[in-house]
Amino acid sequence: MSKQIESQRIVHAEMPGTEETSHGLQLWVNLPRKLKGIHPDYQAVASDQVSERREGSVRVRAVVGEESTVALHTAVRYLDLALDPEAVFAYRIPLGWNGLIYVLEGRVAVADVQVDRGDAGIFEGEGEVQVTSAEASRVALIAGEPHGEPIRRRGSFVL
Repeated sequence: MSKQIESQRIVHAEMPGTEETSHGLQLWVNLPRKLKGIHPDYQAVASDQVSERREGSVRVRAVVGEESTVALHTAVRYLDLALDPEAVFAYRIPLGWNGLIYVLEGRVAVADVQVDRGDAGIFEGEGEVQVTSAEASRVALIAGEPHGEPIRRRGSFVL
């Protein structure tokens, strides 16, 4: 019995479309074992196509999630938050999910824990995550449903 092997190729370039300085945050989402063999996928979304709203003194951009045009194979929420000084943002984490707040600019408190620029605050389990800015700040709030399988690294890709 012969097994058909199909070759897939993805070309990856991290080159922005302008000559100006760019800043980015790259997020890799590990797939559960049952999805490891799916065809490679890529989505390009222009900045002006990212859903954006204001909640009081917080600008919320939905990079991935219910309000986003980006579709992943796993349950993930990824919000880009720009908080004015003394702003408060509350987000309800679904039952069983885990996540993090990564501070890109400024300084925030998650619950009573201060998180500075370049640091992350980790949270686990259902409930409300409250982010309070001490100054003008920008953070990524990322949460997802764990699949409970180990991460195996091999070369420049994750198995």
